[in-house]
Amino acid sequence: MEKRIVIIGAGVAGNNVLLFLLENRKDEKITVLKKEEIAYFSTCGIMYPLQEVHGLTLKNLVLKEAKAYVDQGVDFRINTEVTGINLDENSIDVGGEKLKYDALVIATGKKPFIPEISGTELEGVCTISNEIDAELTEKAIKDEKKKNAVVIGGGMIGVEAAIALLNKNKKVTVIEKNSHLMPAILDPDMSALVKDRLEEIGVKFIMDKPATSINGKGKVEGVTAVDEEIQADMVIVTAGVSPNVDLARNAGVDIGELGGIVTGPGLHVKRNGKYLSNVYAAGDCIEVISGVTNRSMLCQMGSAGAAEAKVVADNILDGSAVFEPCFAPTSIPVAGLNIATVGITSSKAAEYGIQVIEGKATKIARSGYFPGVKNITLKMLFDTSGRLVGAQAISGEPVAERMNTLMYAIKNRMNAKEMLYMPRVFDASVALLVDVTINAITDALKKM
Repeated sequence: MEKRIVIIGAGVAGNNVLLFLLENRKDEKITVLKKEEIAYFSTCGIMYPLQEVHGLTLKNLVLKEAKAYVDQGVDFRINTEVTGINLDENSIDVGGEKLKYDALVIATGKKPFIPEISGTELEGVCTISNEIDAELTEKAIKDEKKKNAVVIGGGMIGVEAAIALLNKNKKVTVIEKNSHLMPAILDPDMSALVKDRLEEIGVKFIMDKPATSINGKGKVEGVTAVDEEIQADMVIVTAGVSPNVDLARNAGVDIGELGGIVTGPGLHVKRNGKYLSNVYAAGDCIEVISGVTNRSMLCQMGSAGAAEAKVVADNILDGSAVFEPCFAPTSIPVAGLNIATVGITSSKAAEYGIQVIEGKATKIARSGYFPGVKNITLKMLFDTSGRLVGAQAISGEPVAERMNTLMYAIKNRMNAKEMLYMPRVFDASVALLVDVTINAITDALKKM
């Protein structure tokens, strides 16, 4: 009998569920429903065209049109909104149609968090979350009449937006309500390296104050941050994102303490505390388990969504896959710096009552006889037993692969001494014989 599979949403998670299913399909009937027009758009790459780097345009981010899937026998519907999920009937509402399913995947993604302040509806206020937002924001950034820009929010997207604006000769001010930039992934001392670099190239900051209003008559004229007024003719709101769970919540699916859909190891959803065997969720709309704190977390990154998608697809096809606890490896380029993190920050450790011991070192990233070699600053966080729980690296050199290595150290509960005495591959073109990792671990051991 033909198995009816319905996927709601087609971002990274939804599309990858589909791709994995197509690799192993038998006689399944697959339907995908997406609100937007483009079947598969790389939201992760939006900042490259906005910053005008690598010669990329927004059109380059179109990975697949719907026809490519339709030609493979998929009922792929764009510009289509699901209005309801009926868990008892195993059906969803699409306009006036009831669409039955044997397996349902909820991959509704995330939505931008808009602060509850006046003026967010004014002309010139932009967000960056999908292809539609990206087009509107790109148009505003390229408008030469707009000279003064404010970015509300100094997280990863906020600092990237600031660079995009600076590259179009705007005067840029970033308003961050916390005391340091990118607080979700960086400690204050590491964040200071990024702020210093951005100030060098012309970005101004208002820190430790929230934006309290966007001002203007019909269009943006300024922004107020408590007691400071900043002139502006455009505003990009990057104050964070929240899971898009309205559809799931209205259907009675359990929502967790962080606002995401509660999922089990196989990424089944819950209703009234009980798992549903034929309903799954994946991507930015779900909560997963942190591999460090063992508590719920939001891991809203494409890499996590792709891994979750594989688990969901395998289980739909009668597998028994499990999504392992998440360690949130992250990498982002900012104004010539490469930033990479994994595990938890000091503030997150304090939130969960984990006392940490810090080890930190700065030295050249590879042998000094290579031209153009740059420094790398590495910070490692250990708990009182000596187990690695987090790491942060900043350099003009690549650092992402270091975080992959350290992620496995965290996952395998390695302690400082084990890591100190572990043999390493040596290649002078990419690392020193005594790597910065050794120096950071040694610094931590002195404090234990």
